[in-house]
Amino acid sequence: MALFRYFSPEGALPVLETGELMVTPPKYLNDPFECSPVIKCKDPHAFAHRQIERLISPEFFEEHRNHFPDHTFEEFRNGLLSKAAELEERILADVPGADSHIQSRVQEIISQRFGVICFAADGLNQTMWAHYASSHEGLAIEFRESHQLFSGQSFFEIHYSDEHVVFDASDPTARDDAKLFLSRKRLQWSSERESRLLVELALATVRDLPEGSRYFIPIGPEVIVSVILGLRATDQTQNRIIELLRAPRFEHVKAFKIRKNVEAGILEREPLEAVPKATEC
Repeated sequence: MALFRYFSPEGALPVLETGELMVTPPKYLNDPFECSPVIKCKDPHAFAHRQIERLISPEFFEEHRNHFPDHTFEEFRNGLLSKAAELEERILADVPGADSHIQSRVQEIISQRFGVICFAADGLNQTMWAHYASSHEGLAIEFRESHQLFSGQSFFEIHYSDEHVVFDASDPTARDDAKLFLSRKRLQWSSERESRLLVELALATVRDLPEGSRYFIPIGPEVIVSVILGLRATDQTQNRIIELLRAPRFEHVKAFKIRKNVEAGILEREPLEAVPKATEC
């Protein structure tokens, strides 16, 4: 499967200049339903019983021992068990509010820890060029899908479905899994044929840009296969891309320019003029 990423002119140049890709937390993605599983505790009684079991466990007591300095574990446990019915009622009463609170916060919670880099399977998608490449003034970069960057569990294809992802806190097998939540999109997005690389933000480099803090990961030039200039790319953008691709580290990278085939109603790519290589200092 080919991997392309569409860019505005300003967004693409840093990839070639500094060898970095920007990582986007879910709350900044253009689909407001990203990473928004339905939070629904389907069996509140089972959830309450599990919560009580957790509260009376030795692990919970040891973790919070400083709050109970004058009690042994047995005293602590017996005290809670004597109030188990009251505890259960309180937990049951809190479930709807907890579902609602988590529902409103889940995107923000995951965005504090994770981000994604999105890729498309098609470098000639007219809608993608219009939406993600500054109305054809930008460019698309093709990445080597066989590179180890895309070989692990953190890289995955999007599953398109109008069926919601549901997180049920009462289900002991349910996973509060960022990958699960970020791998589902509605059918209306299926033309993008998207894949994603999930990145822990703690492993990324933070840069303060005029628009705010942004996250980046480094990539080597060997990851890049080709660069495709948009149909309406300016001479300034084209000249800068040609200048960057002259560097020896990009001697393997092919350069193309989009053209439109009016009769067929499709976009095609044609090679740019041969780019002379310069000696890198």
